[in-house]
Amino acid sequence: MLKDLFPHNQTPAILLVHPLGHTWLDVTGHEMAQAPSPSCPVVIVADLIEETHVQIGVPAVTGKDRQSFVQIQMESLLPDTPFRAVWQTPSSWPFLSKPFSLNGLGVPSLSLKETIAQQLLLERPVVGVWSLSYLISIWMVSQKDTAGQPCVLLALAQSYGLRLVLLKEDIPVFSRLLFDSTTYVQELTDTIKYLQDNRILDRGLQPVLAVLNPPEGFEAELQANGLQLLPRREPIRPFRTLVWPAFVKLAQRQVPGQMANVHERRFYLAQQAKRAVLLSGMLLVVGLLWGAYSQAVDAWTQRQQTQDAERQSVDMHHQALVIQQAITASGVDTGVMRLAIQVQRQELAHGIELLPPFWALGQLLSQQTQTRLNHSSLRLQPQACEAANAVAPVAPNANTSDDTLQVEWSFEIAPHENTSPRERQRLLEEAAQTIQRWKAWRVKVDPLQQAAVAPISVESVGVSVSLPEWKWCLSPATKGDTLNALDTTEISR
Repeated sequence: MLKDLFPHNQTPAILLVHPLGHTWLDVTGHEMAQAPSPSCPVVIVADLIEETHVQIGVPAVTGKDRQSFVQIQMESLLPDTPFRAVWQTPSSWPFLSKPFSLNGLGVPSLSLKETIAQQLLLERPVVGVWSLSYLISIWMVSQKDTAGQPCVLLALAQSYGLRLVLLKEDIPVFSRLLFDSTTYVQELTDTIKYLQDNRILDRGLQPVLAVLNPPEGFEAELQANGLQLLPRREPIRPFRTLVWPAFVKLAQRQVPGQMANVHERRFYLAQQAKRAVLLSGMLLVVGLLWGAYSQAVDAWTQRQQTQDAERQSVDMHHQALVIQQAITASGVDTGVMRLAIQVQRQELAHGIELLPPFWALGQLLSQQTQTRLNHSSLRLQPQACEAANAVAPVAPNANTSDDTLQVEWSFEIAPHENTSPRERQRLLEEAAQTIQRWKAWRVKVDPLQQAAVAPISVESVGVSVSLPEWKWCLSPATKGDTLNALDTTEISR
């Protein structure tokens, strides 16, 4: 399959058909001793006398009507001509419906038809059939040497004659093949006069000559006869190794001027289709193999991960056995150890340092000399301040879980008995504001809020009134906790 997809020699050979017969050339333009194998593709280049150039005026039509008109005009202007081509490709035709001109070429040659038939009998892949006039014109225009020249007369010297091609605004409109090398200059002069007499060239307009592969002294003889030569940017020598490889590349790109029909190119098209199918099959096989390889790699990786997890489980079990054996050998009661670990996790780990809260409370009492501390306690509870009688319900803390204990700090402050109600209210407000500024604690029960909604007690003469006790309940602040904002309402008596 690889041999069919990539044959040993896929570079097309060149079959040059000329009036003296035909010549096989390799891609470098050198003559081959014998014809290549039938499997070798061939580019057929016709350099014959029978060449007819026509011009077609296309009216303002589009679509199939335009194509049908061009086909009918080509058959009408080039009757009994099996090999026809149009210089302008359909992609360069105007998109809108407007008139334009096309240039065509016909080669009514029986020898060319017989040569192609012989190659088809051998089932040789025919890349295409081109006229040498069109190939040399396309190559010359691509070199940009004719840019800015309204008329250029190409002269290509071959061993059997001199091919003349007239480029008018980079479009071939006339061609001729000369045979007698002794009269080349005179024939060139007569050809220019013929073009002017038939109004192919305007009178007084002298075309510029572009001589390719000239014989020795030919250019000097042309200049001696008053003919103007096209200045080249660089010399085109050697002609064979420069131009013929370019012709093969142009043919493989299917440039304008293709004169072979699908029937004559059927073996080449079949070879290309077979190559595309085989290449697609190979890409499909490679894709399937790659998919299978990826699945195998994934399965192997998953198996390795499973084995690693099993090894880790075995290692952890072994380590647990070693630890258990060490504990058993040491004589430590495992039940007591588990209980100690549980106490450490549930109670001791959630404890706090005792000095900072009592230091803050001592500073508060030192500032308020008319108050005293009645009670203070720190506890670990499932829910801090749950039993306290808060004015507003406290939202549960999202950072704690049900099985952990929370620190609860509750303390009670009372004013002196001889403190007036207004003074008691002032002391309560100052104490509440100070406690709210403790950033490490979160106030859950505040007596200031209770005092704001409680009825005002009035002392009567001879009546003993018990003073209210100020009880706070706090819990340690956590990340994300927002300190409660208190709306302090001044109580007027």
